[in-house]
Amino acid sequence: MNEKKISFIGDGLNFLLLFLKVVLLSFFTFGIYYFWGKVEFKKFFYNNTKFDNEAFDYHSTGKELFIGFLKLMGIIVGVFVIISILGWVLGNISLTLASFTGFLILPLEIILVPLIVFSAIRFSLSRTSYKGRRFQFIANSQEFFIMFAKGFLLTAITFGIYFPWFFVDLRKFISSNTIYGNFAFDSRMDGKEYFLICLKGFFLSAITLGIYFAWFIADTTNYKWNNLHFANGKFSASLKGGEVFITFLKCVGITIFTLGIGIPISKIIFYKYLSESISFQGEIDYAQIQDIPLNKTSSVFDQIFDSFGDSFGAF
Repeated sequence: MNEKKISFIGDGLNFLLLFLKVVLLSFFTFGIYYFWGKVEFKKFFYNNTKFDNEAFDYHSTGKELFIGFLKLMGIIVGVFVIISILGWVLGNISLTLASFTGFLILPLEIILVPLIVFSAIRFSLSRTSYKGRRFQFIANSQEFFIMFAKGFLLTAITFGIYFPWFFVDLRKFISSNTIYGNFAFDSRMDGKEYFLICLKGFFLSAITLGIYFAWFIADTTNYKWNNLHFANGKFSASLKGGEVFITFLKCVGITIFTLGIGIPISKIIFYKYLSESISFQGEIDYAQIQDIPLNKTSSVFDQIFDSFGDSFGAF
């Protein structure tokens, strides 16, 4: 079976110089350059990550992210003002009633968290391309919201036990609604299997004082990629716990030895190891992949989610 590897050709020193440039310009512009810097970071990783000898590309701009940030700040300030005014009005009636404004936090989280996740996914994929063709996220926002709210609540009620099933449902939903041309991805993870992997990982990490966590990362990463299909093939990952542990120690050593300056270099080392452990088995006939128009909807949910895509893309 034909195997297509992922490779990363980025250099740690070049990324360090880019990082220092962004930090300095962000400092002298009171943080404004951060959004242009984030685009440069993403372009660095995308342009240096190759699949089947072709690099990815990122198409957002600093201006787009900056305007999105301003919109998001307006939303946060607006919500804070509304809650404050409501608390003040209710406080003039009764202090007991005023205390109920605190209970608005959970409903707001249930609303805002899926909004953030959905918008960020749609924005990020729409700005990502491979071989000149952009990815798309075609999910129905109402279905996503209901699925996410259900998983969020069940995870809270079960004190986290339901999270593996929630994560699997989320990954399946995102994968099946992520398309490249006229082909969609397909995640075949199983909630029970993922729960057992997580249970084993948490238990062994606890009794080994965290040492086993490297093997836990390897197990969960391999499971996620080994169950992801596309077109006439499937992805696979070959992380090994011992290699993850050694790579992590190497990155920690570089960070400590350089008094933190080497963090960008450590990030490149770890990213390179993780990305190059992933491959694709099967044939991809690029001639059969055709662009399809993105379905336009007029639902209130889609209008809300789309309007905030660049806001959450800023982060």
